[in-house]
Amino acid sequence: MGSSLIRVLTILIILTVSFLGSGQNVFNKAFDVNNAPNFSSDVVEIETGYIFTQRADYNGFSHIQAIKLDTLGNITDSNTLVQSDTALFYGFSGSLQKLSTPEFCQLYKVGPDSVIRLVFFDVNLQKIRTKKYYFNQFTGRGVIKQVNDSTLLILCQVSNPSTWDLVLMNTDLQGNERWRTIFGEPGKDDYGFTIEEIDGEIVVGGQTYFSSQVAHPHIISFNKVGQIVFDTIYTQFDNGGSFAYHSDYGFFLYSSKNNLPTSLYPTIIKLDSNFIMEWSQEYFRDAQLVAVGAITISDQGIISMAGSQIFGSNNSGVFFQINHQGDSLGSKILEHIPGSKASFDNIRPTSDGGYILAGQTKAPTQDSWIVKVNAWGCDNIPCVVSVDEKEVSKGGLNCYPNPTNGAGTISGYLSSLHEESEVKVYNSIGQLIQTISITQKDFEFPVNLTQNGLYFVVLMQNGEIIKQQKWVVH
Repeated sequence: MGSSLIRVLTILIILTVSFLGSGQNVFNKAFDVNNAPNFSSDVVEIETGYIFTQRADYNGFSHIQAIKLDTLGNITDSNTLVQSDTALFYGFSGSLQKLSTPEFCQLYKVGPDSVIRLVFFDVNLQKIRTKKYYFNQFTGRGVIKQVNDSTLLILCQVSNPSTWDLVLMNTDLQGNERWRTIFGEPGKDDYGFTIEEIDGEIVVGGQTYFSSQVAHPHIISFNKVGQIVFDTIYTQFDNGGSFAYHSDYGFFLYSSKNNLPTSLYPTIIKLDSNFIMEWSQEYFRDAQLVAVGAITISDQGIISMAGSQIFGSNNSGVFFQINHQGDSLGSKILEHIPGSKASFDNIRPTSDGGYILAGQTKAPTQDSWIVKVNAWGCDNIPCVVSVDEKEVSKGGLNCYPNPTNGAGTISGYLSSLHEESEVKVYNSIGQLIQTISITQKDFEFPVNLTQNGLYFVVLMQNGEIIKQQKWVVH
């Protein structure tokens, strides 16, 4: 991705039960309550399945509900945690946390008031307590995060008085406040989406609106007592502000390129330990609009994102992945009802190597939407994955059989051979496995891959990627 020459190659990967892995279930389900509007932005894994929270409006009341699912996505229990005759709102993706106490904690607020609230509940969905934090001005949405064995961080919005500032609060795991700090750009609206504790500092990711049309990603870090030690706005990028961090691979900030109303597409920015940009990479440049709701990184260095993609007047859920070097690993369009409007707000890894996603269908229904996918974003079998490639005028690439048991053939052609040409084979975490020099326009050679998994075969000429293809070994 990244130029007008990019198009999408659709590869049909037939996934067997053994290839999926034992116990790696997938499902795609929407949930309705009393034929009423339902909205979800959070889901977490538990030993027996999953818990998600939703806002549901019916019978003259606004409800925040917790719903328990088994590993196949079937409802096993539900309970209303909060009920109000004034509209209830929960936070952004990450406003539900599974704590180590063991309890669960959901951030929410009631209408246009000046209070931020937390509701704590147990694995049986029974409410334990509610905590309230009062301010002088109206409050807005936010996120929460447990960062060690004794600390919960709360990040929300407070008005000041006509624009939004951010507030960061530190509490114990019961929600008892220790300190708070209010911060933001003077005269600008600020939004906070991610909190992490990194090397003893608290790092906040969000975005600052410079006008009603233009926003930029924003990173702020604090010491342990809430004093700002770093503050920068990445003005060369638009929107975003969510980030993923891994101690082995570093810091990846999500942004987007805003060419509305014609297009909007994601950008990932790799930052070093001082939050200085190392590189940035754009994706889906030829798409009408792709927006990311959440981002996560695995222990293998795979960065997975979920959001929505617009096709004409319809938008569908989208899942896509890159490695920690910024190379695309493919994408998957996810729908509940073909042609319906839907999007994802949250993505979290699961213990079986897959991912659980939360969002909502928007039309013709308004339902909470929970999708469990495998490691490649597949919610069904067979699985269709999209992989980027250059125009065929520059060359072709084929890997067969696909899937293979390890022994296979790579073949292809190049339109010219006056530059350095080679095929590189990478494993799923971006490690280079093999490099093969190409000495003629039409080429074919045998390859033996000894480890099961997903490989990426890349045809290159003079350092430029001409073609790339996924190759499955099992």
